[in-house]
Amino acid sequence: EKPKYVKGTRIFLSGVNQTLGAETLRTELAKAFEVYGELKEVFVPTRSTKAYAFIRFNLPEEAQKALSIVTPHPLFKRLKPATDVAPRNKKHEKQRKEAVAEFEEKKLLISRSNIVCQVHESHFERLFGFLENHAEAGEFSVVGGMARTKSKSISLVFVQAEKRRRFYGWLNSFWFLQNSLHRIFLIDTTVIPTTPDESVASSVMDAMSTLDQASVRLQVFPPRMCSSLLKSIDERWDSFEKRNSVNLLPTNATHNLGVVQLLGPVPFVHNGLYCLGIWESNFTESKSPSQSRTDSVNNDISRAYWKLEEAFDRYDFPLPTTSKAALDCGAAPGGWTQFLERRLECQKIYSIDPGDLHETVLGLKGVKHWRKTIQKSLPDLQKQESRIDIWVSDMCVKDMEQQVDWLLKALDMDVVGPGTFLVLTLKCIQGHSSSTFDFLVEKQLKRLKPLARDLQVIHLFYNRFSERTIMGYFS
Repeated sequence: EKPKYVKGTRIFLSGVNQTLGAETLRTELAKAFEVYGELKEVFVPTRSTKAYAFIRFNLPEEAQKALSIVTPHPLFKRLKPATDVAPRNKKHEKQRKEAVAEFEEKKLLISRSNIVCQVHESHFERLFGFLENHAEAGEFSVVGGMARTKSKSISLVFVQAEKRRRFYGWLNSFWFLQNSLHRIFLIDTTVIPTTPDESVASSVMDAMSTLDQASVRLQVFPPRMCSSLLKSIDERWDSFEKRNSVNLLPTNATHNLGVVQLLGPVPFVHNGLYCLGIWESNFTESKSPSQSRTDSVNNDISRAYWKLEEAFDRYDFPLPTTSKAALDCGAAPGGWTQFLERRLECQKIYSIDPGDLHETVLGLKGVKHWRKTIQKSLPDLQKQESRIDIWVSDMCVKDMEQQVDWLLKALDMDVVGPGTFLVLTLKCIQGHSSSTFDFLVEKQLKRLKPLARDLQVIHLFYNRFSERTIMGYFS
């Protein structure tokens, strides 16, 4: 409920002793003024360089008594009646209601979750969609997400998993997720401070008190909250009963303790919303086969290599197992050509690009580098003995429709035909909104649908934000 405010109950303090720290100062001020009457609020700013504070009593008479304190005081230099604040207007009331609604929404979200996935905002929709598509097995569910958070470049995805270790192992089995997932928090507790001076540090130390002979590494989101949280823990450390058997370490800890801030404090509405959990370090830090996989492959040629590999791994239909003749359109420096040779052992690969190929690619068996554009190459391809059975293209063109134009031209010239497997990257190199870009992709997909089967559009994790990959077969 909205706190009732009575005129003449607030006192303004200037020149407060900032060396004590915000929380300690708040506690000491409360002790100094509670002898004059019932305190409703002790406000000390945590991020301001100005040395001030406010005291609010229940009754004006109590505030009047407190004004008799002799100054300067060890905690402050001067005090005076605070200026009465005008009643809130309709705009402020609307903002308050919106803040209450947001608080309840986030509270419900975290109450239904036990895992929080931290991901870069550019990959938020991709991860959210990927998890939703795989949640049908019933072992986990996607509860919701926060595309915008206190950290502008980071988003959060909330998951409920019956077996968290199994879910983590499953998630870690997809090598293409490793660069997108920043961190995974295992959540057990929702923290709702009941008063402005109640600290999350108390909940953190309560969680640490459940351990014996352990070292703990603190993982905090947003990161800028970490220093103030550590300071609050340090102020309480002497009273921590297990300080001799449990300690905080930045590395080589036996346990991780995660703290996630969902909402910061909103005056007169709520005091913030947090969640936390504690888990063994080896639960989320063991190196998986998916991580070592990318280490074992030479990726010096091009990052695009992983784009095509992810596309092949995520295609929902049967893939070609071999190829007599493959074509890589816009091949330089040769990442996709390298993948085709390794994955399919193609007998012949036409690498079409006016640019230079990496010397490693030029030395691969069956690679033929035609140093010209695809439009100049089509007549020569028409003269070859067999059709192209795999057509891949990652070339950068001004208009994405040109990707499909040259493929359909090749179809008309019988360079490709029924059974040819195609992989196209549709790129937007000019400024378009997200909805306009999706509309343009759908437009090109409609051109291919009457001519192809098993078509699939994927926003790969290795795609840029304004890229989509189309895969399928000519029918």
